[in-house]
Amino acid sequence: MEPATRPHSDPQVGIIVPTLNAGGEIEKCLGPIVRSPHFPRYRILVVDSSSTDDTVERTKRMGIECDVIKRSEFDHGLTRNQARKKLNTPIVVCMTQDAYPTGPDTIEHLVAPLLAGTAQASYGRQIPRPGCDFVEAFAREFSYGPGSFVKSWEDRAEFGIRLFMCSNSFAAYDNAALEQVGGFPETVFGEDFLAAMALIKSGGKIAYCADAAVEHSHAYRLRAEIKRNYQIGLMHTIHPEIFGGLPKTQSAGMTFARGLLRRSREAAGLSGVAKAFIYLVARLSSYKWGRIAARFSASRKSPK
Repeated sequence: MEPATRPHSDPQVGIIVPTLNAGGEIEKCLGPIVRSPHFPRYRILVVDSSSTDDTVERTKRMGIECDVIKRSEFDHGLTRNQARKKLNTPIVVCMTQDAYPTGPDTIEHLVAPLLAGTAQASYGRQIPRPGCDFVEAFAREFSYGPGSFVKSWEDRAEFGIRLFMCSNSFAAYDNAALEQVGGFPETVFGEDFLAAMALIKSGGKIAYCADAAVEHSHAYRLRAEIKRNYQIGLMHTIHPEIFGGLPKTQSAGMTFARGLLRRSREAAGLSGVAKAFIYLVARLSSYKWGRIAARFSASRKSPK
């Protein structure tokens, strides 16, 4: 791929992409953006965690700025904070290396609510890749539907804890508004969720932009799902303020479970139901274990 035309000196949108051994993905992720007619308004910063493949070389060949850090230095919140401050653009977009834009206007659709002043953050639709596992396909379809909306604190009865959903696989932030709530917290997980919570609870709004779509899904790996839900359990316990003011009864989990079991039967019969059941049990068990582990750790640290 030929190097991109250099953007002008006053970009309006900064794009952060943390990478690790992304040689097979980086062009799929950034190629549509570089080729977009809107690219002169953007500045892209790839932050690479000392990849052992040709990620850095491929990035530079595309004409994209790349900072290399030690793998041990990477932190989901801190690394993105450092990157957005370096970019210093009015709007900052966070992406992951395996999120592939579906068209040349994808970024424009994502940042539209921020430019219009109707939201302080936005996140796009994540479409499952063709041929992906039915469990992952259903999870993406459940969380990222075809209808756009804007949510605020007044909508907490409708959304429950999902009010704070905002995935940094593909999300945009008003940089000044994000700075006012302290930016992304230093954390190994959930920096997007916690930043969205801070924005919402400070009176901000978050837009879901269904017309801003990326292909983003993963092959079904039970171990990865266990780790993820364990981390969610930790986060929910370490940050009890998440639940402050939210309604006590939330049915999203049960709705997801029923929908997945129904889809699994349609897709693969009884074997699919068994697979979905194991997946659901693993999710719930690992989440609860994460909460127990956080409480145990807190009790050991508390003074006697």
